Amino acid sequence: MSGTIHSKARNSKGSATIGKIPAILLILTLIGSLILLMMGWSGLESLAFNPNLGDEPTPPPMPCPEATQDLPPAVEPVISPTNLSMQTITAFFRAESMTVINELGSFTVMCNPEPCSVLILLKPDTINHLTVVGKYSPSPGFGGCIYPGYTISVASDKNGNPLEIEQIGGKLYALFLPVINR
Repeated sequence: MSGTIHSKARNSKGSATIGKIPAILLILTLIGSLILLMMGWSGLESLAFNPNLGDEPTPPPMPCPEATQDLPPAVEPVISPTNLSMQTITAFFRAESMTVINELGSFTVMCNPEPCSVLILLKPDTINHLTVVGKYSPSPGFGGCIYPGYTISVASDKNGNPLEIEQIGGKLYALFLPVINR
């Protein structure tokens, strides 16, 4: 015989026997096979070894990508000089609201959709310096990141000219507008 060793265990009567440990292993293998057949082969995935289970710490969440601000408001040129006591300011941008600030105060309107327009009062017989402020709401981003809200302000129109309105020879008229809640 070439390299094969054969052995048989013999009991006191001289007949060959199977040892107790191999017999138990054979029985357990048969029982396991029956269980797998009863579960169907789809149950194998749940029995597979998963090295990620256990006491290992979960990896830290990925950092949120850096937020980028939207473009500043593109404000249409204003009419100056004027003898009118009010003027509509129009801007194109994707903000939640627009506020126009001048020497008489601030004028705010909700913006949806573009363009965003607000009627402002002008201080008589002076140059009114305007600042347009766009308010952006907090927004959800990639991977569950929440980006905070912010504001962008400009003091020039879309052509780079200053937002200044010279009001000449006019009077300030009281203006009462109804408030509409949405």
